[in-house]
Amino acid sequence: MHYKLTIRFIPILLFVCTFIVCFPNNLLAQTSYNAASAPNTFASLGSPDSHKRHIDSLIQHLDKSSINTGILYDRIFPFANVHKFNLVQPDTSNYSYFIQAYSEIFRAAYDTTNLKTVSEIRDLSTDAKIQKKVALGLAAFKFNVIDTSAIDLGLIQLTNGLYYDVPNRPRHPYLTRTTFIASPLLNRINGLRVTYELNSNLIFNNTDKTITYLMIDFGDGLGLKSVGTTSSTVVTYSQNGRKTLRFVASFSDGSTSTTYGVIDIGSDVVDNRDDTSGGGIPACPNPVIKVWSGNTMPSFPGGSNLTFKGYDESVATEGYGEATVFYATNVDCSTATAIKKPLIVVDGFDPDDQDDAFDIYRNNLSGGNFANNLRGQGYDIIILNFPKYNIAPLNRKRDGGADYIERNAFVLIKLIQKINAEKQGSEQLVILGPSMGGLISRYALAYMEKNNLPHNTKLWISFDSPHKGANIPMGDQQFLDYIAKKIGVEAAKYNRDKKIMSPAAKQMLVNHFTGTNLPSSGNTLYGTPSSAPGFFQRFYDDLNALGFPKGDPSQEHKFRKVALANGSLNGVLVYNACQKGFDFEAKAMPGSFFNNSSITTTMSFSPSYGNTCNIFSGRVDLASGRTVDMIAPNNTVGIDVAPGGTYNTQGIIAGQGEFDYGVASGEFTSLVPIHSFINTKSALAFSGTNQDLGEDISARNLTCTGETPFNSYFGPVGTNTKHVSIWPEAAEWLKNELFGLPTRPFAYTTTSNETCSGASVSIINTPPSAYVTWTASSNVNPTSGIGTTANVSRNPGAVGTAWVTFDVAGTCEGIAERKFTIGQPSTYYTITPETQGDPNSSCFTVGYHNFFINLSAADANYTNIKWTYKKLGTTTTTTINTMNPSVRVRFASTGSYLITVQVSNACGAGYISTREVQVATQCGVYTYTMAVSPNPTIDNVDVIINRGQSTSLKAKNDKNMVEFLLIDVYTNQSIKEWKQPAFLDKYNLNLKDVKPGNYILKVVEDGNQMNSHIIKI
Repeated sequence: MHYKLTIRFIPILLFVCTFIVCFPNNLLAQTSYNAASAPNTFASLGSPDSHKRHIDSLIQHLDKSSINTGILYDRIFPFANVHKFNLVQPDTSNYSYFIQAYSEIFRAAYDTTNLKTVSEIRDLSTDAKIQKKVALGLAAFKFNVIDTSAIDLGLIQLTNGLYYDVPNRPRHPYLTRTTFIASPLLNRINGLRVTYELNSNLIFNNTDKTITYLMIDFGDGLGLKSVGTTSSTVVTYSQNGRKTLRFVASFSDGSTSTTYGVIDIGSDVVDNRDDTSGGGIPACPNPVIKVWSGNTMPSFPGGSNLTFKGYDESVATEGYGEATVFYATNVDCSTATAIKKPLIVVDGFDPDDQDDAFDIYRNNLSGGNFANNLRGQGYDIIILNFPKYNIAPLNRKRDGGADYIERNAFVLIKLIQKINAEKQGSEQLVILGPSMGGLISRYALAYMEKNNLPHNTKLWISFDSPHKGANIPMGDQQFLDYIAKKIGVEAAKYNRDKKIMSPAAKQMLVNHFTGTNLPSSGNTLYGTPSSAPGFFQRFYDDLNALGFPKGDPSQEHKFRKVALANGSLNGVLVYNACQKGFDFEAKAMPGSFFNNSSITTTMSFSPSYGNTCNIFSGRVDLASGRTVDMIAPNNTVGIDVAPGGTYNTQGIIAGQGEFDYGVASGEFTSLVPIHSFINTKSALAFSGTNQDLGEDISARNLTCTGETPFNSYFGPVGTNTKHVSIWPEAAEWLKNELFGLPTRPFAYTTTSNETCSGASVSIINTPPSAYVTWTASSNVNPTSGIGTTANVSRNPGAVGTAWVTFDVAGTCEGIAERKFTIGQPSTYYTITPETQGDPNSSCFTVGYHNFFINLSAADANYTNIKWTYKKLGTTTTTTINTMNPSVRVRFASTGSYLITVQVSNACGAGYISTREVQVATQCGVYTYTMAVSPNPTIDNVDVIINRGQSTSLKAKNDKNMVEFLLIDVYTNQSIKEWKQPAFLDKYNLNLKDVKPGNYILKVVEDGNQMNSHIIKI
């Protein structure tokens, strides 16, 4: 599987020397983290923009006096391909592209005096966002490029690897290019009513003409509107989704230029009770409580004034948060004015405030209809979000979603005090902390108890929180640092500087690319990485000194603290140690003088148990690159693959999620999108002596053994789930805790996994004083056993799954169930092809093909898998006995073939499963192009298919159907299917009932996968 990075999604830049800001023939200087100042760290190799320095060395002897714009675009790696943007037809931009294009023009300039930095542009965008507005950026660029035919035309020559001017040449080699780019300077905003702001500080122009008239079509169906260059326009959209803005600029020389920019409009509605459009249902208000931890917030009885000085800060300042209230819906919430039954949800790590309260509600609380059910049963949900905000004493902005955990904890303390002071009734608080929100709430509650500040909380839920630290693979961190530093990819710089280098990330990450002095050999670093100096250890020392909350004085016996983990409890790994995460190669596209410029990188997961492996290697333009070898601690499985809640960092890097790299020709291959983010032991604050993160902890009760501080905990067995995702069983467990019906701590059993005649099942790790009773399923008979051991025998002829359930009373009470297999395998299997796009395809070409079965859990202890295949009408049968659930078969000629599979265990052979296939010379070949829009989307997408010249007439036959399959990127499971007539060229697919996430949309005709496209909902 691979993901192409040829993104012809060109945001548009416009440099306008109008009545706005005129740039001299130069651009801006960008500030960023410079790891070169930290010798012998995992981030120390290489220096900024080495590609540009390499190009400058090649052209050092050329006469630059004819570069009349002061900008030579060939000096930089053209990820954005600005020289091709809007060249033939209007192109489309977005915020990410605008920033990348601006950065490239800036870095290509020889003089950057008096120009805004990329950081300044981001700050202006943030200023608008803080005011609930969307800033617009316009840029008219004029720049030079080297004529790609300069050598053939005798303008320059290559001698000993360097370029020189040719004497008496007919002209200089520099061509002049212009482009116009415009875009909203925000990728996404929630709410149908949007205020767009045009500010002279965000209009750039280095051309010799000015903008005399500007019109914008905001995509609201009302067409073009005339706008001033310093103006605000309020636009009301009828529905959510991607909006394409059309910009038409008239210039002083009589020319006009058109370009496009896109923005995603999200919803500020979480269900129909919060929808002001009505439909006969009274709308619920969603008031926002603005919370300052210090004295900026109006005082109220019992309120504290709390400030915090960060580890690298000189002055203590207060924090800020916004708490959005979602009132209970079991009453007429349209008239709600007070909180009665509060559940506070604390936002986690969220740099740049990409998820507001409505996103958190939909994305983190919707699993199992969790939030809606709670509101329907009386809970008022208050979601505390940490946005960007201005720090008045310091005259700068703060990214609250990535700020110090302690300062955000102080904001939560203030909110707790305010809700307790103003709520109606005597209901105690429930606090739910997903991810970093679990650390914020832990710190806040423990701080309040230590300082005699009552919090009046009855239940604290830690949800996949990093009590022992979080993990972003070191290979990913190295990749971001490398391409940011070497070739100036702004998306990588942003994710490195604003995310990984943020205070909160440095506090939580177990391994950080700035940590540890390491030995080096040439361009290779090797050793065991460590955390960010002065952050991780300091934070966890302070946090552990506070301890875990125990409840207000005299209320300890009523207070419960519980933990929900997304990682496997029984040691199932996410992937394999040292496994490759991705390969990436990018080349400059044709049309550039240095079109042989390239970058190649490889990222791999960390090693295990004292082993060493290469986790990153990178090279630009065949120059010496960077290599990082990592040595694992001796006592644990690799942290990247340990059981844990997963995150798709590699998937995001590969363009599945949050950012793209422009339109350079690049390709990710061997992609493994996810990794272990919060390992299971970290989520449970494990304190046992076994430090192996891969340990199976499902066979004992950690609460009873004292290896976790939580009163109870819950997590999946046999799989790892997406970080802070709620699956149905977890929703049920949470609901029981919230409604005073807590699930008793796990008690665990042991037995063989299968038996032919009977089984002896024992419950383990129970205190001597425990009282145990047990029951068994109907397909087995109890034979003997008392207390902690049960003996059962198989009923005659019984097959399948049996169980024994123990009920334990006493100090560590609980219910435990052990399932096991009796008799021979009893599953009929679906034989699925690996080499065809459609699992239901019945047509295959002559040659080799792979088929597989998905073994059921009941057949986990199989002893043999027997595969056979034969051509029907012949007597020759090929038999393959193997332990592999997949097989490779060879279809020697056309015709009908029968494939069979039979699974055996120690009790005998199971059912025979079959599949008949047709083998032909070819199975329909189409030349396809496929376009999907809008993407990302909220509810619908249009799919436009150009079939080109088909070799099969069936594609246009109105009796045939085209199938669309929506596949979950994480689970590879089919989520939804559509069948529509195959003779159409445009299809509309309804996605309203699909939960937010990343998906692959596949198109299938005549049983063959024709194309696929990644979409985000």
